[in-house]
Amino acid sequence: MVTCPVTVAPTDAAVDERPLRVQLAAGYRLADKFGLGEMINTHISLRIPGTTSYLLNPYGMLFNEVTASSLVKMDLSGQIAEPSEWPVNAAGVAIHGTIQNARPDINCVFHSHAPYSTAVASLVFQTAADRKHLLFTAAH
Repeated sequence: MVTCPVTVAPTDAAVDERPLRVQLAAGYRLADKFGLGEMINTHISLRIPGTTSYLLNPYGMLFNEVTASSLVKMDLSGQIAEPSEWPVNAAGVAIHGTIQNARPDINCVFHSHAPYSTAVASLVFQTAADRKHLLFTAAH
């Protein structure tokens, strides 16, 4: 899992979600381009500044299929925050919701099962190859 700080200034005014949705959808496309998507069980979430909500990919959609309008808005209690045509993956909600709730300083979380992350996690942590989650934190 990669946590990456995204510089988004919190505000009391209403947040325009559209640019954030476009950026996150582009992030999904880039992750797919670089082989970081693993079918439908990998997620990237993005906090909506000034709110208790975040965006997550819809369940059943490959990274190269994610669009700004298909992203699902979630609240920190794990509920879908506004109507969506798509369900979400419960494991993705549990992981991302927990991190988004616990770490208000982190705006973007990338959780991957890519084969390379498994190999690196096995080397770094010297554990069994089934260890698929690797946490990086980056300060800006």
